[in-house]
Amino acid sequence: MQSLYQSIVDESKTKFIAFFVAEAVPKDFKSLSEDKSDKNVHVISGKDDTDPDFFDDVPQTYAYIVKGVRYKGEWYYEKSSVTYFEADNLEEGRQMFFNSLQGWSFFKENSTAFNPDFWETDQFSKVEDLTKHPDWDKYKDNMWKSREIQDRSYIGMYEIVADEIKRKKSLQNEKFESEISSKVFIPYYEKQVKRNSETFSEYGTMYDKLSFIYPKERGMVLNPVMVTNSKGEKTLRYFFTFPEKQVVYEWTYFKIKELPEKTWHYGSAIIDQLNTVTDWDFSYDTLDDADFWNKYVIEKSENSYKYLKRVSQQ
Repeated sequence: MQSLYQSIVDESKTKFIAFFVAEAVPKDFKSLSEDKSDKNVHVISGKDDTDPDFFDDVPQTYAYIVKGVRYKGEWYYEKSSVTYFEADNLEEGRQMFFNSLQGWSFFKENSTAFNPDFWETDQFSKVEDLTKHPDWDKYKDNMWKSREIQDRSYIGMYEIVADEIKRKKSLQNEKFESEISSKVFIPYYEKQVKRNSETFSEYGTMYDKLSFIYPKERGMVLNPVMVTNSKGEKTLRYFFTFPEKQVVYEWTYFKIKELPEKTWHYGSAIIDQLNTVTDWDFSYDTLDDADFWNKYVIEKSENSYKYLKRVSQQ
């Protein structure tokens, strides 16, 4: 690749960082902001933002790094540090961008000697255990709460690896949700609209799609949904399925909750109810509280579910 001009590999040959510089296609800040191919783009302009033509042109030296980590026999990559800056020519641009190593702890402090910690910090940082952070008590109940839960399975893993695993898992979850929606829940709801329109004339969704709550194993699924009857009265109800069986149940642990007539976003009502029995909100990808599922959803009394009422056939 012509824009690649330098790469560095660690001694174990399980990590690398590669530098790329090229001349960019001329563009202004508007077109740059609309370009979704790069994330967290940094623009270094020689013009002051008070100049009348500041937003007309983006510097045309385009640089970025690709870094990689080998984990369990597989390579994980990330493109980052995307930068537009001014340089007289490509060679000068290469030297300027390669100098970024100084700010990434590549050298020992006050020395030109290589810093072996470079491969474990900054560009190669690992997922932190937030519960051991000095500020944990300060932020544990708000901004770090969901992040700590989401990161528990990845603590000590290189962020490059963890981010890619999360991305793949998110894609898998999206596919799973699409399939369970089209194969199980929507067919059931559409039948109710046709057959029981007096009590089930409409079913509402948030964000133009059904919202699902399930553990990471995806062995069971809850779907909170707003149901409207023929009088226009709205209620919050919960339906449930085991994906392998594709039978629909109504989860009856909570009494059916009446919603205001003009309700369209009922997420807070769902969170308020669920937080009486578990710790969850929509920022979590999955609900992995085994006690919640075992005690409040699939608990049995003799041979019957205590809180699941079967409402469809297989």
